[in-house]
Amino acid sequence: MADIKRLLNKKGWAGRELGILELTNMAVMFRQALEGKEPKPLVEQAQLRKMINTITDRQQGQIYNGYISIHEWLSIRYNIAQTQLQQAQLQYRTLAAYVTDAIFAENVYRYIEQLPAIMTEKQYRDAREAGLKKWLYDEDGTERGDSLAALIERGINFYTKQLQTNPAKPNPLKAIRKKYIAEPVKSRLILEGYNEVMGEGYYTIEDGSGRRSDTMTSEEWQEAITTPAMKKALRDMRATDGSGTEYTQQIATRRLLDRAKVIFEGGTERDADEAQHKADYEAGLATPVKWHYYEEAPADLTKWDIVEAGLMDFYGGLFCGMDVSEGEYLAELEDFLTEFRELADAIIADIEKLYLTGKKQLQPLPVKGHKPLKDIASLPLEDWSSTVFSWGDLYKLDVYGFKEEAEEDTTIFDGNRRAIINGIAILRASDLLGRSPRINERGYYVEPDISNTLSNFTLEAFFTEAEDYADNVDIVETARQTLIESYYHLKGYNLSLELIARYYDVPDMTVFQMDIAGIEDKIRAFNELVPILYKKITDTDYADGELKAKKLQVLKDFFQPIDYEAIAIPAENVEQAEELLKDFAAFKPENSDRFNSLLCVLPEGAAESEDGEGAY
Repeated sequence: MADIKRLLNKKGWAGRELGILELTNMAVMFRQALEGKEPKPLVEQAQLRKMINTITDRQQGQIYNGYISIHEWLSIRYNIAQTQLQQAQLQYRTLAAYVTDAIFAENVYRYIEQLPAIMTEKQYRDAREAGLKKWLYDEDGTERGDSLAALIERGINFYTKQLQTNPAKPNPLKAIRKKYIAEPVKSRLILEGYNEVMGEGYYTIEDGSGRRSDTMTSEEWQEAITTPAMKKALRDMRATDGSGTEYTQQIATRRLLDRAKVIFEGGTERDADEAQHKADYEAGLATPVKWHYYEEAPADLTKWDIVEAGLMDFYGGLFCGMDVSEGEYLAELEDFLTEFRELADAIIADIEKLYLTGKKQLQPLPVKGHKPLKDIASLPLEDWSSTVFSWGDLYKLDVYGFKEEAEEDTTIFDGNRRAIINGIAILRASDLLGRSPRINERGYYVEPDISNTLSNFTLEAFFTEAEDYADNVDIVETARQTLIESYYHLKGYNLSLELIARYYDVPDMTVFQMDIAGIEDKIRAFNELVPILYKKITDTDYADGELKAKKLQVLKDFFQPIDYEAIAIPAENVEQAEELLKDFAAFKPENSDRFNSLLCVLPEGAAESEDGEGAY
């Protein structure tokens, strides 16, 4: 501005000086108008005209006219850029509308997911019967069962629990408990795996200091792992609204968006966790620590400690049916019998008394070459794995509380998340009508079909079988392409003003640039909405798994995020455009279209990658 004042005080002006004054004058008044101020020119038009009339040299007059051609170019290109800005906003709204409508529809599905499972009494009885059968038998009708070892472990668990819930009741483990409380564990198998099974260990801070969590109080450990960046974040949280709630919500939202992006890009929840941990470490919001299991089991570890912890965790092949070799199975069995002989003998005697020789006859499933089982003690260890008692028989005889376990909701309604998590609501017809339109001829509750109600809002509009599939796909693909083209045009238009301002020494010309930051904000919002919707669908418990998969695929196929940051004007185009600025060639009728094409027209095929998919 000081140069402009010096220019006004001169006598006699060059064409370049007056051209700069002309364009600067226009830019200053435009900025004042944007700020809501009354435009006040640097120089009145009449005065400027007198100054122009002092130009007598033909060459200086041509230079001044060159600056005027910039003015004329701008009056056209500014309006075109405004149209492109409006076009970009319109296409963003088109794309975002599909996603926000789909989010609305998914919110309805999420609401339904939180309702209890609704069924009639008949439906409930039938579901229990079907669920029990599904649990007791394989799909081909083969009976499921417990091996002899698993049955023994079931008896141990039954009586151990009974000692806790009803200690006064006769129990074959009472004497064993008293003995085992004082006996240390000798089994190497248990001692070597104890810490890993029980999660016993400590953290070290990975800074070379060797500091351990188990040598500090919880307060000292918390102070040790709190980084300067974490302390600053805590101060910032308190500074926002006193409680830090607003700041915390911002952090939570950012983390949700980051997680959704990982999931959308094909990652798992574990991948999302690892990405978040990495980001926290890089930002100094977490201290690298490492978990170590203790090398030695506790010195005072007793046999009863292991019984209460659960034998299954230490003998996975023996009791859990884990895939182990025959040799590994026998090794676990021998280790168990060596370490817990009295316990095994007590339960074996109990099984023989109650179920093999008593009134409730229980026999293993028939195996060729095996005789009826009456004496478990005489059974070779090699036959334990093939001696299997059917769950059907265990249920009928209610062996060691098997019936209660089999009839639990988690068993009966396995796979029905609403029933297990939200409970079951029993429906009956009202007294007024004697029937319910929601109960069919089988006496089953039928949920209302909301798909038609939500059809205009869901991603199902992009299923190939949808009535307007082709039209919907065309609308989305056109909107995406047009948004990219408009954004590219605006970047090129803004760049052209930067080149002009720098080359012709009129820095105020950049005031005529378009606000592409606003468009970038909108594209970022769209890019974040899509993964959020994807994760919302992923997390929702759909009764129809195929419908869920198809919706997720629609998002992958038609609503990929737009990589606007990768959109750039080719360097060779910029160089050619700068060449056209010489002698105001860019603003001559024969070159103006080329100047525009070099900077503002998306090169053909640029929006597609080599495989034909969207490059942006």
